[in-house]
Amino acid sequence: YADVLSNFSYFSLDLPHLHRGFSTDPEMVNIIESNIWDMIFIDGSHDYEDVIHDATASFKSLKEGGFILFDDLNWFYYEDIKKNPSYAINKFLETFKNQIEIIFASDQLLIKKKF
Repeated sequence: YADVLSNFSYFSLDLPHLHRGFSTDPEMVNIIESNIWDMIFIDGSHDYEDVIHDATASFKSLKEGGFILFDDLNWFYYEDIKKNPSYAINKFLETFKNQIEIIFASDQLLIKKKF
């Protein structure tokens, strides 16, 4: 959290409400589903199943014009490419290609939900 908060304070922005947890935890499911989000940052598990679940669940609660920032786009740990976060992120992009706009891609990926 410290890095995220310092980035906001550097630009004199209001501090965001941060929620940390797995999207499968009941408390996080409630937080995700009971709000409409301007921005979601996905950085956690480096496992395909977790990343695709986080992305899909988050996208449902993302407002139109809202952003998702994925970390670890180029993180390859598993020998089987299909287990890595990048494979999940690419699957998400393929599934939602008509509903998103790619804003930035490098080690991180920033997408915007279309109106």
